[in-house]
Amino acid sequence: MDNIGGTIVTVDIGTSSVTIIISKINKFNKLEIIHVDTKPIEQLVKGEIIEPYKIADILKTMFNAIEEKHGFRVKSAYINIPNKYVIIEETTGEVEIDAKIKTVQQCDMDKLFNTIKNMQVQSDLKIIDVFPIEYYNDGEQVLQSPLFANTTKLKLKAQIVLAQKPYVEKLEAIMQYSKVKIDGIILQSYSNSMIALTQEQLEKGTLLIDVGGSTTDLSIYYKNRLIYIDYLDLGGYNVTSDLAVVLDMNIEEAEKLKRQYPLSMKQYIENNIDVSVLNNMREKQTIKTSRIVEIIQARCEEILEIVNSKLEQTQAKQYVNEVVIIGQGFNQLSKIEIIAKQKLDREIKLVNFKHTHLIKPMHITPYSMQEYVLYNKSNINNMLSVVEESQTVKKPTVFSKLFERVKDFLYT
Repeated sequence: MDNIGGTIVTVDIGTSSVTIIISKINKFNKLEIIHVDTKPIEQLVKGEIIEPYKIADILKTMFNAIEEKHGFRVKSAYINIPNKYVIIEETTGEVEIDAKIKTVQQCDMDKLFNTIKNMQVQSDLKIIDVFPIEYYNDGEQVLQSPLFANTTKLKLKAQIVLAQKPYVEKLEAIMQYSKVKIDGIILQSYSNSMIALTQEQLEKGTLLIDVGGSTTDLSIYYKNRLIYIDYLDLGGYNVTSDLAVVLDMNIEEAEKLKRQYPLSMKQYIENNIDVSVLNNMREKQTIKTSRIVEIIQARCEEILEIVNSKLEQTQAKQYVNEVVIIGQGFNQLSKIEIIAKQKLDREIKLVNFKHTHLIKPMHITPYSMQEYVLYNKSNINNMLSVVEESQTVKKPTVFSKLFERVKDFLYT
């Protein structure tokens, strides 16, 4: 697929915000981000989309703003899906190769993927992606590079990503109301692994923990394959909620407190000072820093204990040699890696993506989705997004573009 000059649009529906990233693919086949926008949404409790049209209204406004600013209309985009609504299974498919040609062509590869994509599955599930494992020729020999291989039959052993239809239908309704077609639905834990894990980590056995606002995604990669996925209906928002409940304050004040004292282990407090806070009655109360940290620590320990329990119950822990933690839920908390090591008994690495200067940590998922599409990892959806020049909005001039860049710089 010739990607040069194409456009990729990704939409990330998180637990407390939605983000749109638009990139152009330059002549070096690299992403050049031309638009990033994030808007808050009402907190999704346990990651559930209860009122899709509220999210759709926000997205519609965001897409309209893109048209106003850039002079083009987004017609299609990729969207994310969390582990909670997905299962992964292994399957095989095969196609006959044209007897006259006797070599595998791209059309044969496409036909093979379509064969797997259109397989019969459980009625309440839908195949949204295919991850190749191994290709075989007619002699059942493994093919390292199937394209142009000499064979009369091509066989593929693959993982299929199955999504819950009711959730997919909600995503479709959101995008349809926004008048944007879905190019593909991407498993966010898989795309995140592309920029969070090294090739060595994918090979040796690594647990990727993505701690979001109200959910936590777990995925294990072993011998370059995704072998395990799970989730928790707990995340960083629960830490904030605990502070609010225990200290009798509203969520906004609790979130400020968590950001001001982002420590997850009481024994590392240097100055146990008095802190003045407002309760729900808007009355001042004085608490010790140690009390704040105790509340944070208790919830963090609970989440990691549940993770460890899930891994041990399913015997998946035997494949884990290292743990990588990403996500806004934990990465703001100092010493969280020490708690993780105590609870999981593995080497721990926090990835905060500070080395990625072009994007903020909160934009990692939609950015990883961009990388996923660019490098054609999503074999079921190997297409670029569609944008069309607006007929109603005046196209930005060189001077207006320059003005926008200066304005963005000043306000960043």
